[in-house]
Amino acid sequence: MAEVVDQAARHLPPPGQPYLCPCCSTDPWPCREFDDAARRLMAAGLRLAEFVPSELHQRLWPQQRRHPDE
Repeated sequence: MAEVVDQAARHLPPPGQPYLCPCCSTDPWPCREFDDAARRLMAAGLRLAEFVPSELHQRLWPQQRRHPDE
C-alpha cells in the first residue's frame, strides 16, 4: 500500500493550485493517476479523506455541504 499512497501523494496539487496535477500537466485534478490510487486505497479499506488535505475535499466530493462549525 505504500506505493499506492506515494502515487496518490505525488499527484496531489500544490497549495494554491487545486485544479492542476503537478505530474499530469495536461490533466485537471483529480487526474486519472490520482483517481486510480484513490480507488485502490478505498478498496483496501482506507479512508481517502485522511490522505488528502482538507482544502481539496470539496474538489473530490463537491456534492457534500460543509457544516457551519467547520
